[in-house]
Amino acid sequence: MKSRELLRFAVAGLAAAALSVAAPVLPATSALAADQAADSAAGKAPPKTTEASTTPADPAAQRVQTTIDAIRAADVPLALTRLGAGPETDALGTRIDLVYVLCDRAYRYDKVVPDPAPRKALAARLFDLATAALAAAPADDRAHWAMAEAIVLRERSGQHGGPAAWTLAAEHLSKIHARKPADALPLAYAVGFLLEGACTETEATVPLSTRAGVVAAAALAVKPASPTLAITIATSQAWAARTLLATNRKAARVQVVATLESLRPFTTGATPVLEAATLWNDTLAFARRSGYVMEEKYVVTPHETLEGALAFDLPLSSRWQFQHVEATADTPAYDYVNELSAEGGRVRQILFRRYLWTQRYTFDANPVGGDNVKSLAQGLQSMITARVLSSGAAAPAADRRPFNKEMDGYVFDAAGKMQPEPGQTAPPAGLKVSGYVMRGHKQQCFAVLVYDYSSQSEPSPEIEMLIASLREPDAK
Repeated sequence: MKSRELLRFAVAGLAAAALSVAAPVLPATSALAADQAADSAAGKAPPKTTEASTTPADPAAQRVQTTIDAIRAADVPLALTRLGAGPETDALGTRIDLVYVLCDRAYRYDKVVPDPAPRKALAARLFDLATAALAAAPADDRAHWAMAEAIVLRERSGQHGGPAAWTLAAEHLSKIHARKPADALPLAYAVGFLLEGACTETEATVPLSTRAGVVAAAALAVKPASPTLAITIATSQAWAARTLLATNRKAARVQVVATLESLRPFTTGATPVLEAATLWNDTLAFARRSGYVMEEKYVVTPHETLEGALAFDLPLSSRWQFQHVEATADTPAYDYVNELSAEGGRVRQILFRRYLWTQRYTFDANPVGGDNVKSLAQGLQSMITARVLSSGAAAPAADRRPFNKEMDGYVFDAAGKMQPEPGQTAPPAGLKVSGYVMRGHKQQCFAVLVYDYSSQSEPSPEIEMLIASLREPDAK
């Protein structure tokens, strides 16, 4: 019986998906999975109706609301105009509720804009308002929140106060925690502020990051059973690790270790927390891709495919998906794995094939025995370059490589531009296909095909882990 490997469902649905690379996320702001819910739970309650939590008839509240709307739209010049200047604006300094909301939303919606001058002017105006609010109500936690966030906004806008400014922002939040010892959210934000300072003030990277570690430990001690808090802090630490990598590899590694330690309680045991496992795996992959030697292992979940003939470990992550497609009249049932970017775009897709030793398979013109690993690899590579990739694709000869301890095999690569779809006008996207063809122990061979849509030139550490974990259940 012959079977022509057409890869119909390998190619179907694999239209090029642009991989959008996200800019580094500012710490604390995006660390909360649901920032309003977390704020409310921790005592920093966000407004429930209008941004300013006042009646629409309040002119001051309307001024603040329209300013926030402009900031959210990244129109900083308009925000300056709407906030205004003079006695009416200065009078906002006595409205603690409005200053708190304005500084908080300005911090949350802060973005780098082409013209830095308006951003700098807005940050200065917010700092003046926060200063006035703190002078009017030094015991009000909202005034300390506003002051801390205004300091950070001023530093980001280029009005550098040095390491002392970042320390002062963290101290304002520590005062809130001192009055409410059960509230760990201020300390979580303080960690983010200190680490942002460590990344900004290169001469103070070590003392600021060291202090961030002390504050992180204190926050986690307040609520050791809170995965949301741990993920919030770990997100800031992971951001710092990526940001510091280019300028201070030692400090970056310290933050990698800190990230994993923050997440460890929620990535071990029978039921790891998905969000914690996702960040753990992403951080560990980043560390290995950056050349750090790490003893930690990925958080994984075992899967079986090809009717239970092949098993592997899949990273436990919101970015990794195992999909099963039921059989149709034209196509047998099959499984595949998707790796997604943080934005949801497809990065890689993994397909699984099985070849029985007792059968022959035709890829082009010549039949290939299901027990001939090298010929299977060559046939798959030839077919992919002919039917999936455009002419001129690079396809070096398949060779034997050590990629799996359980099964011996060959590896091939094929890279180039995808063949355009009928009627396609956009330039073809790039694609690299890596094939891992292995000789099993039960009269069968396997092929695992990795379709890589990313622009990364280096192998994915998570893919390497998955390939290394391939095994036949109860093979021996």
